[in-house]
Amino acid sequence: MKCKICNYDKLSKEFPQENISDDCEHPTSCCLRCTIAHFKTEHLNCPYSGCQNAVLDAAAVSNKYQMHLDQLYPPIETVGVSDDHVTDDTTDSSKIIHVTTLAGDTASFSYDAEMTVAWLKEMIFMKMKVESHKQQLMHNDVILEDFEKQVKMKLKDYKIQPFATIHLMIILYAIPQNFDHVIFDLFWGYPPSGKDYLDASCLMFSGKSHVGTVDYNRRIFSGSAIRHSGDVMDNYNRIGHHTIEVHLKTIPANVTHLYFTLSAWNSPTIAHFPNPSLKFFEASNKQKNLCETSFTTPDTRRP
Repeated sequence: MKCKICNYDKLSKEFPQENISDDCEHPTSCCLRCTIAHFKTEHLNCPYSGCQNAVLDAAAVSNKYQMHLDQLYPPIETVGVSDDHVTDDTTDSSKIIHVTTLAGDTASFSYDAEMTVAWLKEMIFMKMKVESHKQQLMHNDVILEDFEKQVKMKLKDYKIQPFATIHLMIILYAIPQNFDHVIFDLFWGYPPSGKDYLDASCLMFSGKSHVGTVDYNRRIFSGSAIRHSGDVMDNYNRIGHHTIEVHLKTIPANVTHLYFTLSAWNSPTIAHFPNPSLKFFEASNKQKNLCETSFTTPDTRRP
């Protein structure tokens, strides 16, 4: 939300949860800090532009808002000193920035326009316990980089102002630069009814739009970017096998998501296939599975 007074983007919880006067009918778009500052100038009316409704107990409202801010952003002790964090006598210690995650966890830090992105990440690690290499910071839909053309980037380089909110995305798994050829490898046993197919498919999407499917019938997508083995059936041992090979670097740029699915051909559900085995690994390291997979096969027998 953007405050109508200071014009800064702030978290919704930094605004009043209800109008400060029963007569007010406008949105609560004046932040708590600006409302407190408004009352400190001995104004006893609503701070919203064009609204002159009187506030009966401005001092009590101001104290309530200040207590709320103190709970949201308790004082933060500075931990350590770094050459990256340049301060001078003109730094206003009352100015802060907020860092928030998608899960809603929030921490606040003293604002300094000269602070480097790398040092901010160190502060986030000390406060929020997220390692620097797992942090991706964004402000106004721009990713904050540590370096640009071998120059350390600072908050001022991204025009980050006091009381701004920076979004922290936690990277759970980073794909290495040389990561390209991966294999989806599926085995299954024939159900008691006889030979049947447990079909592995790959669905390609561009955002929310479906752009293609690779399966036992449509076996190739975009040259050899994605390739399906087709049905490999061992009737003697009653085992079926599918592989889907993906070359990530040759997938068209408009493809944003790959979804791998399993479906039964004749059997009512995939639960009828005994001992299915699924692996997803890099072609150069087949022993290291890239994901955890488990199958729960319910008892389908009638009582």
